[in-house]
Amino acid sequence: MKVFYKRLVLTAFGLFAFAVVLVVSISVFIEPPTPEESAAEATQKAATETAKQGAGIAAAKAKEAACRQELRCWADKHRIAASSLCLSYVRRAATSEIKWNNEFLENKLKLAKFDGMGSGKLVYTGDKLLAQNTNGVWVRHRVECGYDPSTKEITSFSVKKYGL
Repeated sequence: MKVFYKRLVLTAFGLFAFAVVLVVSISVFIEPPTPEESAAEATQKAATETAKQGAGIAAAKAKEAACRQELRCWADKHRIAASSLCLSYVRRAATSEIKWNNEFLENKLKLAKFDGMGSGKLVYTGDKLLAQNTNGVWVRHRVECGYDPSTKEITSFSVKKYGL
C-alpha cells in the first residue's frame, strides 16, 4: 500500500511540474499586446457597441412610428395614462355620487379613436359611468376624453347623459 501512495505522490508531482513547464513555455512564446494594440482594440470595441446602440435606437424609433400609425397599438400604449388623468377629471367634475358599472379591473374607457389625421392625439370614450340625479336615480353617462401623448395631458373632456 505504501508503494501505491508513493507512486501516486510522484505522479502528482510529475504532473504539477509538467504544468509549470508548459505555462512558462507558453508565456515565453506569447507576447502581451502593446499599448497601441490595446488602445486600437478598445476603440474598435467602443465603435461596435456604439453602432449596436444606434441600431437599437433606430429600430425603437421605427417601431414607435409604426405603432403611432396603428390605432390599436397607439391607444393601448397610452390607455393607462389617459384613463387615470381622465378619471381624475370625472371625479372633480362630479356634482353627485358616481360609480362605474363594470368589473373592477375592466377598462373604464374602452373605445379609442384618433383625434385628427396624423396628429397622434387620441380620444377615449366609455359609457359605464353612473351618476345619481337629484331624485337619487342612477343615470348612465358617456365620458369622452381627448389625450395628447406628446404632452401627456387631457386636451378635451365631456360627460353626457347616455341612453335611458
